[in-house]
Amino acid sequence: MIVRPSAFDSWLREHAATVRAVIIYGSNHGLIQHYARALQRHYLGAEHADDAFRFVPMDGATLKNAAHQLLDEVRSPALDGTSRLIWIKNGGDFLTKPLEQLADIATDNALIITCERLDKRSSLRRLAERTSDLAIVACYDEQPSSLTAYIDTVVREHGKTIDAQARSFLVRSLNSERLDARNQLDKILLYSAFDESITLAMCEACLTSHDAVAMNPIAFAVALKDRATLGVLLDKAQEQGLAMPSILRSVAYHFMRLYQCLAWMQDGVPLAQTLYRLKPPVFFRDEDAFKKQLTLWSVEGVHRAIALLTESEIVSKSGETTSPLQAHRHLMSLATR
Repeated sequence: MIVRPSAFDSWLREHAATVRAVIIYGSNHGLIQHYARALQRHYLGAEHADDAFRFVPMDGATLKNAAHQLLDEVRSPALDGTSRLIWIKNGGDFLTKPLEQLADIATDNALIITCERLDKRSSLRRLAERTSDLAIVACYDEQPSSLTAYIDTVVREHGKTIDAQARSFLVRSLNSERLDARNQLDKILLYSAFDESITLAMCEACLTSHDAVAMNPIAFAVALKDRATLGVLLDKAQEQGLAMPSILRSVAYHFMRLYQCLAWMQDGVPLAQTLYRLKPPVFFRDEDAFKKQLTLWSVEGVHRAIALLTESEIVSKSGETTSPLQAHRHLMSLATR
């Protein structure tokens, strides 16, 4: 039985009790852990989730040549006669035969198997997909809809609300790896401990570094060919003590993003869609400016700009007294091309 990530929560409430084992696999390790922990709480209850008598963690590496150990654990109840949960990490196709034998074992114990990638030829994956009392969940990069739902769930669990701009910012900014996303959300929840609602300003304060705040406008000014604004921003950066190599690297990174979008456009992808293909996507407040930059530059022009920025960064690290001035001139020259 295949369980879609978007339907996992409803499946957990309504159907999880009907399966003998759940296989969770994929490259999103944080999401795998999230689903496995949810199953752990569902089967054992939150108060007994880590009960040493009812929760049995096992490493798949120890079972490759000793599958009978798994079957013995599945047959055995807890000391008090209650059911147990067995969680096998680092599972694989070597568990296919033991799972086939589970059908002949009468038990109330539940089984979770977490794995890395399982390709379409995997015997374990094929068994779980075609068997009604086995479930399998694939965990790859988050889709915006599932990440939005996760953000709302976490915020609601802490008795807070989140405004639309803050939610949109988080969907665009958070890592698609669920564990990293949760760490960032915990940071925001701590920052907003005494507030009922999470705002855009709070999210920006937690997820945006001071240097990034200062350097991103410089990159945009260069790409927009806005010499006047660029001159003011470079003077401010010097006053704040920002290192020129870091500024040049930030601008080069921005131009690499422009290069990627222009390449997609040459392949026929509409301009607006290229912004959402980028990882991370362009922040919604910067979309209009980014689109304008794509109309001001060609692929060849961006390629030359990246080469100049790379060369300028190397020179700026040389320690020569004239290198900051030369880098300044390079940035201003890019804004006039």
